Amino acid sequence: MLAVDYGTTNTVAAIGDANGVRTLTVDGKTVLPSAVLLDVGFGHADRWLVGETAINMARRRMEWFESSPKRWIADGSLFLGDRDVPVMQAVAAVLRVVVDEAAQQQGRQPPAVFVVTHPASWPESRVAVLREAARVASAHRGGWPAAVALAEPVAAARRMVDVVGLPERARVVVLDMGGGTTDVAVIDLTPDPAGAAGGSTVVGRPTGIEDTGGEDFDLRLARRMTEEAGAPGLYDRLAESSNIDDRERAVDIRRTARLVKEQLSRQSTVPSSLPKAPPELPADTPVQISRDQLEELIRGGAGNEPGLADAVVLATDALADAPPGGPPLAGVYLVGGSSRIPLLGTLVQQHTSRPPITGGDPSTAVADGAALHALELRTPTPPPPPPPDRARVLRLAARTAVAAMLAAGALVGILTPGGNGCAVAAAGSECPSPTITNPVPSTASQGPDPTLAACPTADGVDCRERILARSHAAWPMLPDAGCTVRDSLYGPDRYAAECRTSTTTYLVFWRASGSIVEPLAGQMQMPTVDEFELSQGAAALGSQVKGTRPTGTGTRFTCAWEYRDFPVTMVLDGPNEDATLALCGTATFLDAAGLRSALDS
Repeated sequence: MLAVDYGTTNTVAAIGDANGVRTLTVDGKTVLPSAVLLDVGFGHADRWLVGETAINMARRRMEWFESSPKRWIADGSLFLGDRDVPVMQAVAAVLRVVVDEAAQQQGRQPPAVFVVTHPASWPESRVAVLREAARVASAHRGGWPAAVALAEPVAAARRMVDVVGLPERARVVVLDMGGGTTDVAVIDLTPDPAGAAGGSTVVGRPTGIEDTGGEDFDLRLARRMTEEAGAPGLYDRLAESSNIDDRERAVDIRRTARLVKEQLSRQSTVPSSLPKAPPELPADTPVQISRDQLEELIRGGAGNEPGLADAVVLATDALADAPPGGPPLAGVYLVGGSSRIPLLGTLVQQHTSRPPITGGDPSTAVADGAALHALELRTPTPPPPPPPDRARVLRLAARTAVAAMLAAGALVGILTPGGNGCAVAAAGSECPSPTITNPVPSTASQGPDPTLAACPTADGVDCRERILARSHAAWPMLPDAGCTVRDSLYGPDRYAAECRTSTTTYLVFWRASGSIVEPLAGQMQMPTVDEFELSQGAAALGSQVKGTRPTGTGTRFTCAWEYRDFPVTMVLDGPNEDATLALCGTATFLDAAGLRSALDS
């Protein structure tokens, strides 16, 4: 079961299965920024960058950037650069990153239930945009179910039932304060005749406040910090400047403000510094902010910008407007990343005469609850679709498997995400299909060679030495010095031996399943994929690929050779195309009989 909480500022997803619910990690993080950037470049089709990649690129391409596409769903389009873009496409780009990561981590198996969450106050027209974005995001996968829409407070309440001891029948106000908005809804929990954890029903009229959340608080604090440094108005001047360097300084100041805000949830005073921004700040300038100063900025109330007090009043008003005669009130349940601010809990207790309900991670409560809901909706998994033809498999692998490979730092750290071209595929962009020439299907064992059966990972007793020895036996060209053994995090490789010289990296991958060549081709600008044979006319041993890959540190030239009947793939990688290509041309390998003999010795 896959559940996605697509947020104004951040997106969180959760997986549910027979083992329970767990938060999905994307690039090793549980939170994916919902930001997008339309990459309109030279020499490639328009593509979407997502998350941190989009944020980093926006420093110099702000006109193509949108930090919160969700805010524009009601309008139907975004104005980016010089064009109107359907907002559904931006939402789908974010969801596609989640879909691809979930598919990669689940062996490319489609979920039985796919849930997307939305504010309870949304009309059906906005929910329809979200559903369509989910369909577009998963269409390339094949076999995925249509998305089920679920109100965010219902999902949050479902999670609350699991982590907080409550009466079987209870009324709860869910106060969701995220990065960009605050949403409030009253939920009645009632017994479920089927014996599930409990039913949740939205009662009354859900409501909310725009521009009241973590991002807005960061902006206010950034302005206050420049005032404290003796440069009032500096942040706005930098953010609105046409100078790229000024805008980058504004980004740095706002990021510093966010870190200070988060630390003030645990400390009463936080020292920090602002970057050099002439002429107002001729050098890095120290600044100290107290919790009292932050609370003054975000408290809200009459005569102030909307803040925490307004959110609490909204919650109490929603409770007063709820239909009478419902279950007894259990309290106000706080969810969303900004609900961690201590003052919010204090104000809830002052207005309701009872402490707020908390439990679990407020940032993941909606996604986790939606996954629990999905488990209760699950239906028998339909039979798998007929296997696609080989060419389609290669196209899909080249476009999608590379995202998870990059997110894991695959190829043991030498294939670095970022930069230009298809190396940004982990951020949700589309890569051109590689040129596939007579590929040889892989029938390799779905696990490491039997001689390594005692080493399911590289951490077992003597396993690193054993893996390295077998790797040298499989590829005698592997250097003797500068070698390490690494476990895989994702992707088809179980572990790999890596040996580095001053200019070149050599690797021997031991595959658990699938192919290394196919996703690697998807990272290359003009890959050549062909049969792997030792001489002209000899029997093909498998597949090989050669090509140039753009990375965050420049281009690299890579060659890979993959045995069909053995779970072994060799890779040679270097920064200089001519030198590396020449080295690839002199690489030597064992034939099938020689490799079997070497591995059996």
